[in-house]
Amino acid sequence: MVFYEDFLKKLEQANYQLTDKENFYVEGKKMVSILGVGIALLLIGLYQGYVAYMTHGTIIRGIFGVILLLLGLKQLKVIFMYKMSIDVKNKILNSNKIKVDLSKVKTCTLKEEKVGKHLETVVDIITEDNQQFIIPFYMSKKVKFAYILKTILKDKFIVKAS
Repeated sequence: MVFYEDFLKKLEQANYQLTDKENFYVEGKKMVSILGVGIALLLIGLYQGYVAYMTHGTIIRGIFGVILLLLGLKQLKVIFMYKMSIDVKNKILNSNKIKVDLSKVKTCTLKEEKVGKHLETVVDIITEDNQQFIIPFYMSKKVKFAYILKTILKDKFIVKAS
């Protein structure tokens, strides 16, 4: 795929100054699309709840409104809670749900994989205690994220061509 090959070229040419801690947030295009869906679900859920409450509508309409509200809130939570950070000094990859000690990584493979309906660049991390973490690159500064992993892991970092 052309995009993955361009990403690999950028990674080979990359040379960043590393700080003690690097943070990565959701990419702008993904944020806009997720916000669009989340806000739309919230508004539809609010409208359904309003109609069910004010016009003495059916209970089903109220339940439908609550479900849409919850789905909208979940979308917004995903967008605002997403944060990846790498503590370069202590070699720790930290996310909301995972914490990986990069000094105990057996292999780290950068590859292109199907995530949902789309091909995404992912990093597949396998630790010494055989835990597997697949991290899709939904964040901004993707090349810098891969560069930091490559710098920390050295020969354990494998690039798989598509």
